[in-house]
Amino acid sequence: MLSGSMSVQIDGVSSILTPGDAFYVPAGVPHSYAAAGSTISDAIFGVAPTY
Repeated sequence: MLSGSMSVQIDGVSSILTPGDAFYVPAGVPHSYAAAGSTISDAIFGVAPTY
């Protein structure tokens, strides 16, 4: 997270991320994310290939 806050649900577990936080989702695990709060949220999203 760069700014704002984000609600993240990973395999039935919920959390709120704030600036400086990160999360990892293994391949195939159900997940969703959305802005939380009343301000704009900025985040970086990356996908790594299978090794």
